[in-house]
Amino acid sequence: MKIGNDMLYGPCPCGSGSKFKFCCWPKYRDRIDGDMTKAEIVQTVRCEAAGVYHRTDNAEADEICERGRQMLVGGDSKKARPLFQKARAIDPKMWIAWNNEAICSWEEGDVEDAYELQRKGIEACEGHNTFGVASMAIFAHVLGRDEEAREWLDRALADKLPLSRDIVAQVCKALALFRRHRDIVDYATMSGMDEDWKVAFFKGVALANLGAFSEALVSLDRGSRHDFGVLSSLYAQDIRAKAFPYSVYDDWPYFCRAWFSPARWFDDDIKAGKDPFARYPNVAVDAIEVLVSDEARTASEMLKLTEGRGGERMEKLRNALKELAESRIVDENGNVVGGLPEGVVEVKDEDRIPILPPMPKWRMEYEISEVNESEDDVNAIMERLVRPYAERHCSIEGHEEIAIMITRLKRGKLPIDCPSIMMGKYAQFWDMLRLKLEELFECLEPGTIICEVKYDQMFGGPMLSIEEENGDVELFSVAMPDHFGEDS
Repeated sequence: MKIGNDMLYGPCPCGSGSKFKFCCWPKYRDRIDGDMTKAEIVQTVRCEAAGVYHRTDNAEADEICERGRQMLVGGDSKKARPLFQKARAIDPKMWIAWNNEAICSWEEGDVEDAYELQRKGIEACEGHNTFGVASMAIFAHVLGRDEEAREWLDRALADKLPLSRDIVAQVCKALALFRRHRDIVDYATMSGMDEDWKVAFFKGVALANLGAFSEALVSLDRGSRHDFGVLSSLYAQDIRAKAFPYSVYDDWPYFCRAWFSPARWFDDDIKAGKDPFARYPNVAVDAIEVLVSDEARTASEMLKLTEGRGGERMEKLRNALKELAESRIVDENGNVVGGLPEGVVEVKDEDRIPILPPMPKWRMEYEISEVNESEDDVNAIMERLVRPYAERHCSIEGHEEIAIMITRLKRGKLPIDCPSIMMGKYAQFWDMLRLKLEELFECLEPGTIICEVKYDQMFGGPMLSIEEENGDVELFSVAMPDHFGEDS
């Protein structure tokens, strides 16, 4: 990045209190290139100033540890572990080797071993190992030692100059387990690395939980660039559409199954017919929420596992699962029924990205007969399918500006026609949709049509598709013109 005057003449990242231009900039400018983000510059300066830019003075240990790290990132913790053991045997104070070996145990589901490895690593190398301290908070929480976990968290938060964005993200992850939203925002901001995609994701979710949606949107847009991009983008779209993510706790979740390891362990135990609470009961509630929101397990199945379990959070989860299970009854074909309008079923959305929290997709078959007036057909589609769905799952205000986009697919010789667009307020939605549907039904031949409606994450509103027997499809999307910014 081009370093502007605001950064050059601002406080030096090393914490000296002097201006960056007259402190560390002349010393370390050769390590800063134009492709670096602000977070990477701050990280480089702090590591250089603290004398820990290299993980060890031993080049051999450093090279071995890096090979292990690449294997761990690639998902092969079993092959990575011996390399970390070899690296710390060469340099017992190599804290990153201890940290990564502990993560190997965590990924393999042995939290007790991860806890012991991390504790020994912190004892072996006092100093700038805030990542390890934050990991201890996570491990202690999973093991049911919340008082100890909070002590580790306080120790991690005491580091006012975290050396890297990975450290800041790990501290934020530990704070997220305790829903400490304000602390996440404050720590991320204080770190000077809150523009980094990892840190920005946690800050954005915390801000959303605090109701600061405009600020949350800025952070989530930053977090949408890399690993957290899918969920960051989804949350940003929800904010723009004034929608809310699925959550049994009525908050914006920080985790999905891919990033919340206990959910993976619980899933494995459930499939094996074991009691998933036996291993780590303290994170049962969090893991169940992740599994349900990711559609890995049904609400009714998870509800059975809560029977006889005490605790205020467990009771809240149980009540939420009861309500969800009553509205999601699955038939022999795997379709979700019950609590829906007559003739409507909920079906799996094959186009949905598995990592995203689910939004329902409703389907209805409708028979167009020769004796029907087109107005009757339009009323049936709108009142039995679209209106109930929109009222239940969409939260666009009546005064919001919208555009109804109609795209015709596979009609005639063209694979896709140009869409027609109507602009107006959401309060006019039904009149606008009725007009377009009437135009469509004037052209449809008698026969069976399949109508589906779902929430379109791309445009921020409901999307209706109507498919004829010959494969022609009409798509009706409600788009919010400002969904991608004022200039879109």
